[in-house]
Amino acid sequence: MEDKNTEEGLPAEAGAAAGEGNNGGMVGKIIGLVVVVVVIALGVYALTRGSQDGDDGITPEAASTQNEEAAATAAQENTEATAPVPVPGSTVPEAVVEPTGQVTIIAYTDDGYSPKDVTVKKGDTVMFKNESANPTWPASAMHPTHTVYPGSDIQKCGTPEASKIFDACRGLNTGDTWSFQFGEVGKWNYHDHLNAGNFGSITVTE
Repeated sequence: MEDKNTEEGLPAEAGAAAGEGNNGGMVGKIIGLVVVVVVIALGVYALTRGSQDGDDGITPEAASTQNEEAAATAAQENTEATAPVPVPGSTVPEAVVEPTGQVTIIAYTDDGYSPKDVTVKKGDTVMFKNESANPTWPASAMHPTHTVYPGSDIQKCGTPEASKIFDACRGLNTGDTWSFQFGEVGKWNYHDHLNAGNFGSITVTE
């Protein structure tokens, strides 16, 4: 029996090629369909992922900024927690004084300093507090030069050395305080520069 293709006037080889062409077209359609499905799946995944990332309303850039701000705040709080505490009434308001040892308070009342005579250890701080209605200016003896305590001199008031001398260098109003840390052993007399009749002594021991 002759081949059907031969009867129709087509060589057998042409028929085979036509069959392969039909199969190739089918494979191409399948591949195209697979590509479309993959693209759709990727699109759905991208939309779903974007929705999840945007649920909290925070973009990656905003999250990074928030993290940086939180770190800066934490660093600032840590710095504030470890910074030296300013002593009330420091002669230089912006200066930070870090007292050590014991702090002894001498109050200035309408009757003068109380207690007027105190004993402290080297490195301790004495704080003068005005509890009277009148101003007071505590300073080293003698009036009016204030030079008995080593390094002190009223001439140094208003200079960078003012915070290092036993001299308030100003009148303390009611409620004001002024502190001085003693580093020299000895008995050091002091007085009120505004009323030299009010005086006392501070004995510093090792």
